[in-house]
Amino acid sequence: MNATPAPQNLVVTKQNKRDAEFAWEAVQSPKLAHYSIYVNGKKNNKVANKTTIALSGFQPGKHSIYVTATYKNGDVSGVSNVVTITIEGNTNTSITSYPYSQNQNSVESGQMEKELLVREAFKSINFESMYTNFKKIIWNMMKIKFFK
Repeated sequence: MNATPAPQNLVVTKQNKRDAEFAWEAVQSPKLAHYSIYVNGKKNNKVANKTTIALSGFQPGKHSIYVTATYKNGDVSGVSNVVTITIEGNTNTSITSYPYSQNQNSVESGQMEKELLVREAFKSINFESMYTNFKKIIWNMMKIKFFK
């Protein structure tokens, strides 16, 4: 038997636009001190003394969550199963578009319509997801020594 068992059966119990709630099975040990929650591999500042937690403020994109158990002697268990949530939406990135004068008479014919089309097209792009994927591609290219 593992001296420091890990939490088991982590699940998402509720998810809203930017929030999610999680639950897992309790570690059966009198030596348990608390649970630590990790989001995208980083320890979250919330530490749970129970087997549920609500987290908020997720940005658009995919997020991996797992839990560890910390024991009174300082030992830390392995990780629970990993759950992934996807937060929909864009990052509301501001867009710099064609410059134009506030004076409507100086705007070229059709320029305003072009600008509105560009703005609408950019609203549907998830820039954070694109950036995350770009970083992964570059990282993998560096690992295989694509760049020298």
